Amino acid sequence: MKKVSFLIQNAWKYILYNKFSSIVLFIAITVGFIFPMMALNDVNDLLRDVRISRYEDASGITILEYQMPYKEGTEMDAALKQAEESGMFERVGFSGNKSQLIYAGEESYSGIVSGVSAEYLSLMSCELVKGSFFSEEDYEGTGERVCLLRHESGLVRDGVGVGDSIEILGNSYTVKGIVRSPRIYGGVLVPYVFSSEIFAGTGEYMSYQVITYGHTGKTVVIPFPDQLYSSKEAGVEQEKIYLASVRELNRYRMMRAWIIILFTAVNMLLLFMGMMVRERYSMAVRMALGVSRKALFLEVLFRNLLLMLPALLAAVVCYPLLGRHIRSINRGLQAVTVLQAGLGGVVIISLITLVILRFSFKKRGVAALLKK
Repeated sequence: MKKVSFLIQNAWKYILYNKFSSIVLFIAITVGFIFPMMALNDVNDLLRDVRISRYEDASGITILEYQMPYKEGTEMDAALKQAEESGMFERVGFSGNKSQLIYAGEESYSGIVSGVSAEYLSLMSCELVKGSFFSEEDYEGTGERVCLLRHESGLVRDGVGVGDSIEILGNSYTVKGIVRSPRIYGGVLVPYVFSSEIFAGTGEYMSYQVITYGHTGKTVVIPFPDQLYSSKEAGVEQEKIYLASVRELNRYRMMRAWIIILFTAVNMLLLFMGMMVRERYSMAVRMALGVSRKALFLEVLFRNLLLMLPALLAAVVCYPLLGRHIRSINRGLQAVTVLQAGLGGVVIISLITLVILRFSFKKRGVAALLKK
């Protein structure tokens, strides 16, 4: 333990003594972390969506799509109750959505607002990121106007969070929670009871989605006489198509991630090699004086890791700041991405240090260096 402590102290003294070189290496490692983290986070983000969007029982799910004028909540409930009593399904949820202009402070956004029923959120699956879901009081409309925001929406990207207010058609809605919901339409979700003040009176057709669970084999048709278009899809088929598209997209993202990681590793190899070439003579002297190759390896490794850890922290801090200027980046950096980047950095730095020391300081090479 004392020996390890001594080596760490030596490594730290070297960093302080060679400030300029250490700063250059620190910046290079920080940049070297940021871009692979972007690629890895992209992959992890998609895998997380897959886990969240799986239906509780895809074989019992049926999804129906409708285009029709706005329906009051009582009208929707009555039609669905009639279908449920005929034995078509055990549970049902619905949403109605349409594009609206949304205001948050001085900023305006054009996005889909979706009015949802209580069962809809549970059947479609979504994950709470911050805040809380709607309560029974919210669905009944007896409390204040509230909404949920999807985590990837433009509002969340621009810093709108839980407790903030947004405005739709002159009415203010308090953000109650931020949710991750890959399959749900809309960037803003409100309890359906509030949707009348958003959609009623427009006279335009809206998109409706009805999701049922416990299909008995009968034809699931909700009695809406004025529907313009409807389609039906089984949860199993939708999940199969969805997962196939995710695999295809993830294959591309994985390839992109490995290319970025490979380029980063090569650049780091060249950088470390250049730094260590400058120290070859002093290392050769120390080896001639009896310092073992193992001790030298550990000291150089500790030195690089002492630079790597704050560089990783700096990359994590810089990641969301950089994401503000690159729209395709998901600024929600996942903990698993940081862990992967940290472990990957340790492995890459260890291998680079080992390879350089292994092939740069053979016995004949040490003697030749000392003669020079």
